[in-house]
Amino acid sequence: SGKLPMTREKTTKINTLDIGQKITLSPFTSEKITNPQYLTYNDDMPAKISRNIKQKAYMYVNNADFEAGEVYVTFILDSTGHLEKVKIIDEKTSANSYLRNVALRSIMESNPFPPFPRGFDYPEFTFNLLITFQD
Repeated sequence: SGKLPMTREKTTKINTLDIGQKITLSPFTSEKITNPQYLTYNDDMPAKISRNIKQKAYMYVNNADFEAGEVYVTFILDSTGHLEKVKIIDEKTSANSYLRNVALRSIMESNPFPPFPRGFDYPEFTFNLLITFQD
């Protein structure tokens, strides 16, 4: 008759397994500074910065050139949180050109970053990050 039966049967539980690509970011590293304002800024970074970089990187995973690899990047922020420079460290990178571009774009598209906290009186600061791509 073309109508669906309206019975209330128990639905079967469906178990899923995520086997897609994965992107992880190492903790940010920089010079050893004991300035409390820096420590607070650095503690907040995984929540505010890493998440945004990671979200940008995931926009590029559905590409035939996506494969496993690691990209080590260093970038400089000014005190307002604006990106001044970003560079891949070739000696510490093991990824194809596509992943290198994804890493650079993800950081550039995440700009601007949170400004330095009050009392953290540096005109700029360098951060190092390892981005790991898994397929």
